[in-house]
Amino acid sequence: MGRWGSEPMKNGRYREMLTLITIFVLGEMMWYQIGVRFDTFDPVTSPLKNYVQYVDPELLANRFTETVWNLHVQPPLFSIFLGLVLQFPETWHNPLFSLSYTSMALGLVLVFRAILESWGVSRPWRLGVCVFLAFSPPLVLLSKWLYIQMPVAFLLMLATYCLHDTLRRPSPRSYLLYGSCISAISLITGYFHFFWLCVMLIFPRVVRVDQRSSDAHASQTTSWLVSCIPAGLIPLLCLKNWFLFGVFAVSTWSNVAPSRTARDCIPEATMERLIAQGMLSPYIRTDIEQVAIDTFRSPNTGIAVLDQKRRSSGKRNYNYQPLIEVYRHLGQDAFTIAKHYPAFWGRHALSAFVRFQAPATWSEYAVGENREKILTWSRFFEYVVWGQGLGYLLHQLLGMFGWLSLPTILIPLFTIFGIVDFSRSCVKAGHPDPGSLSRLFVLGNILYVALVAIMIADNEYERYHFFSDALLFLMGCYWLVRLCVRKTICDY
Repeated sequence: MGRWGSEPMKNGRYREMLTLITIFVLGEMMWYQIGVRFDTFDPVTSPLKNYVQYVDPELLANRFTETVWNLHVQPPLFSIFLGLVLQFPETWHNPLFSLSYTSMALGLVLVFRAILESWGVSRPWRLGVCVFLAFSPPLVLLSKWLYIQMPVAFLLMLATYCLHDTLRRPSPRSYLLYGSCISAISLITGYFHFFWLCVMLIFPRVVRVDQRSSDAHASQTTSWLVSCIPAGLIPLLCLKNWFLFGVFAVSTWSNVAPSRTARDCIPEATMERLIAQGMLSPYIRTDIEQVAIDTFRSPNTGIAVLDQKRRSSGKRNYNYQPLIEVYRHLGQDAFTIAKHYPAFWGRHALSAFVRFQAPATWSEYAVGENREKILTWSRFFEYVVWGQGLGYLLHQLLGMFGWLSLPTILIPLFTIFGIVDFSRSCVKAGHPDPGSLSRLFVLGNILYVALVAIMIADNEYERYHFFSDALLFLMGCYWLVRLCVRKTICDY
């Protein structure tokens, strides 16, 4: 038996993948006939033209290298992707973006299938849940949205598979693929902090499965060091920002979300008193979008992405160099409020926890008119699969818990199941198996996404869900199958 098993197994696997690809393509054709569209350049709703996190697409198209090098407001990888597509003729832009996101959605489904197979889920079960995932409203809608949610969700799923493969068959190649996936995530969004990256990198080294010989130990050490090579780009990026802008971080915008949370945490009278005492900056009073950008004096660096106050669309340029000082003050303000008023922050976290229960399909920015085209299917998903109907029922019967959803119940259960799963694998084999460890990885990332959103995300909680929605669905499918097939967890 080779790496991929016997010939019949390989043929069965290929047929299964071909079936999924066919179903997915037919689904995309159906959505198109219904009217679901990937529209990049609508003058009103286009993320590329209007979102605060994006730099001017005209600069990405015409001054690509200069713009990416002097980008400080966001990690550069997503802007690099945008800029590379914008190098093509304009008529190609929307088809290329649409093809890229559709490919990532298909890739996510196929990797989902591969993980379930590696976890021992039988073909009929995994084929059924993969088809459901392919047609799920969050995947359908957010794969039509030019933003970071789809790439990050795909990379998290791919990292899960690469981790399982790394733990099962350690090699420089498998470690490199795993390290590349998680490093790319940190280079796309500051949501996945450098601390998260370090933990994810250390994880396969600390929990290595084969610890029986010194030779194996040395081999895994060498392979693990290879996984750190892509991650080396992160401190290099921080050093670049330090020398150019005086900020040792992948993104200056990472201070904005905590500051918004901090501003909402404390009473207005308390905030004004702290400003008068010099403990907080005046910038904390208003949202970054209301800062009087026109009052700043242009630095005249000769670099458009740093000098321009406004983009070609008329929207603010948040990579404008004088705003770096504003971002620095906002970060200090957030730290001051968290340090001196933790109770205020705690109350905000409880409120955010309730709002975090909303499904990704409720995001007004993400779905637009597309949700209206599949409204019945979307509502079924939200009320039945996501469990909003449970909250509605409890509210009608008890007058409370209207915010409750199934993830609120399932995540603690998955945590317990994961611990039991890990413990049993250690007892049976004397060390954890790759499956239980990769499920811990999945669970850890689900909890991380939820915790960060609750603690520092200021709004739009729905869109943060999609980072981990597929992972949550993966865990749900796995444990549902185990419970149905084995009757009880104890039999597993």
